[in-house]
Amino acid sequence: MIKGRCIKLKEQLDTNPPRINPLHQIIQGSVVPMVNEGPLKVCEIFLSPKTVGQYNPEHVEQLKKAMEKFIIYCGFTIRLSRSLITVQLQDFQKMVEKQYEIIKIQINNYLK
Repeated sequence: MIKGRCIKLKEQLDTNPPRINPLHQIIQGSVVPMVNEGPLKVCEIFLSPKTVGQYNPEHVEQLKKAMEKFIIYCGFTIRLSRSLITVQLQDFQKMVEKQYEIIKIQINNYLK
């Protein structure tokens, strides 16, 4: 799931010229918790101190690396969005930037 999300984020970064609607959809789906809890729930299940010992250490490391990439790609796409937005989308941009900072801190807590 996380690798798939990274691929989608990277696709948006590689699109030239950038397309704002798909870019915003992938950003929102990545950093704003909606119907499912997404990446943060993955961390809670597989990387929490209570459960991490139950899983293959190699798989845990792969997940940690994928999470690190996820955070980086989210940051890049949000910066790209900031460079493209109009005045009408400033509220959306502020919201995703705030949510990104929150999720980045929470995920990084699991990666320590």
